[in-house]
Amino acid sequence: MSHPRYPWWGYVRKITERYPMMRAQLDELQKQSVVAAYGPQTGRSSLPGRSTESAALRQLSEKEQEELDAVEKAISVSTEETIELIRLVFWARSHTLNGAAMRLHLSYRSARRRQSDFLKRVAKYRGLL
Repeated sequence: MSHPRYPWWGYVRKITERYPMMRAQLDELQKQSVVAAYGPQTGRSSLPGRSTESAALRQLSEKEQEELDAVEKAISVSTEETIELIRLVFWARSHTLNGAAMRLHLSYRSARRRQSDFLKRVAKYRGLL
């Protein structure tokens, strides 16, 4: 049975896999509601809308934000080909590493090295290295 090379390897793979979901969650949280309140007034005093304040308060947890930032930093310094490899294997989950390598005209070894480099960058930006 094989053992992970680094104790953080599985954790970094998971945060890389969750990146699209966390990005969508953050985008949804930051959407500002601009719907007017229609309907009869009930006579009770109501405070004016505080949509800007509530939008500022809706954020990811500190840990989730750090994970998201680490993946985004790794994306910003990676090549388009590496990002496509990560997209196919981790985010779309449509290819194995070998299948993604064939689609991108890479050797399996090159694809494995690019994936490893990407995950190590995420770990570095997350503060695990």
